[in-house]
Amino acid sequence: MEEILNKANELGILISKTGAAVKFHEMEAQVESDSEASLLLKRYNEYAEMIRVKQESGYEIESFETDEFARITGSVSSNTLLREYIRSRNRYMEMLIAINNALSI
Repeated sequence: MEEILNKANELGILISKTGAAVKFHEMEAQVESDSEASLLLKRYNEYAEMIRVKQESGYEIESFETDEFARITGSVSSNTLLREYIRSRNRYMEMLIAINNALSI
């Protein structure tokens, strides 16, 4: 078991040194230091989660909720920092999924 944990730690270190991981963590820090972008991303995530929960629970999404989510999504899309953050997050997640798939074989 200890050998497996050591190898897992080695893998974690390798992952943290990849370009995708480094870029994502840099972008994450930039978003955190930008109060406007941080607040907008938080609002977007909260709305997306609320809509997801409603859909999974079988509740109807009201038109005003759809409109507000579209407005927030537009604001996120027009924010250069958040667009770059999302791109870096997606690359990082794609890498993690590929690693997970390789481990699942």
